[in-house]
Amino acid sequence: MPRRNLRWLIAITALSAICYVYVPSSRYSRVLADNMDLIARQYYRPVNEVDLFEDAMSGLTKPLDEPSVYIKAARKQQFEDDLNQEFVGIGILQALDPKTKGLLVLSPLPDGPASAAGVRAGDRILKIDGQSTQDMTLKDSSARFKGRAGSPVTLTVQHADDAQAVDLTIVRRVVHEETVEGVSRGPDGRWRFLLPGKPPIGYVAITTFTEADDSEKSTAGDFRAALEQLRTENIRGLVLDLRDDHGGSLRAAVDICNLLVSKGEIVTIRGRDHQVLHAYRASSKAPYIDFPIAVLVNGFSASASEIVAACLQDNGRAVVVGQRSYGKGTVQEVFDLGRSLGALKLTVATYWRPSGQDINRPADDGKDVPWGVTPNEGCEVPVSKDERERLLLWQRDRDVALLTHAKPPPEVPDRVLLKAIECLLNFSERMQ
Repeated sequence: MPRRNLRWLIAITALSAICYVYVPSSRYSRVLADNMDLIARQYYRPVNEVDLFEDAMSGLTKPLDEPSVYIKAARKQQFEDDLNQEFVGIGILQALDPKTKGLLVLSPLPDGPASAAGVRAGDRILKIDGQSTQDMTLKDSSARFKGRAGSPVTLTVQHADDAQAVDLTIVRRVVHEETVEGVSRGPDGRWRFLLPGKPPIGYVAITTFTEADDSEKSTAGDFRAALEQLRTENIRGLVLDLRDDHGGSLRAAVDICNLLVSKGEIVTIRGRDHQVLHAYRASSKAPYIDFPIAVLVNGFSASASEIVAACLQDNGRAVVVGQRSYGKGTVQEVFDLGRSLGALKLTVATYWRPSGQDINRPADDGKDVPWGVTPNEGCEVPVSKDERERLLLWQRDRDVALLTHAKPPPEVPDRVLLKAIECLLNFSERMQ
């Protein structure tokens, strides 16, 4: 049998297996497979069988919800990397100096290859493998930093306190992106988690929820380390910032809740007809229950971040501040179709809060039913798109100014954070 026909039969077999499981009658899957084969054999022009298969798979998911998608084989590795929040590179956070348009190192990731090679916060990157970085975009420089694990890249850098540039050769390796952030970085590049001012209040931002084979590199592991650091400060409360956190691993979200909640339900997973498939409850071993929490959410807080916010709110462990969350309370399972055929990401269940409310936003935007996570009474802070963008730009320019000893830009207040501190202190008084 020709190899081309063999590949086509494998594709049809995989698609037929999926159809057999998920459509109401196998008759439809047989018709679909037969017609794909018919097109491949008799259409008046030769048809690329891979394109036909991929388009058919994309068509299968089109009527479903947004998270249910077919992942082409070419994107499969990138999808897995995004899911695990890891990549092969050198491990630096960079920015463009608004004055010189040159590349500036905001911070090398602690324990990353760039840090080990001697790259420091505030370094100017003049060349990458001999090519000038002047007017190079961040997208272009990021692409040059990435590469095959074990391959070298040479940066020509100028340290802030040196007149002479030096060449640093860095060996690329797998880098786990930071998912837990603080207020500012110390000289060693590590985050500080204490807000300025009195009383002492901790601040931890989670950008996404990830698991890792090494538990110390997971979101929950990094979060625990931040809380251990804050424990020495005798904090009066904690601000947990989940704004713009699109979610991630359910296990990571449950692990975070188990650090903060000693009893009660965390989340339930329900399938068709609201049938409870799995219920997660607090393990009663939470080590961090001696301080109140304010959770920050906005319209981009979704999935795992909503699970954490809802759990803490419903169990009376935290007050929620900001804007209503996104309402993405669905569970996806990834079905691997084989190396050359890609994967199918399919919604198979929904997340429900401890209060018994569905987190997921209905197709009609839930005009008559509650969904997502809504700030506590008196703690809602409307923020426009323009204000949000101004705050993000100010934070970037502030960090660059600190490194370049330039005049800091006029401050853009974070109204949600200020409101969170107010709500947190009021919440703390009610808890006493």
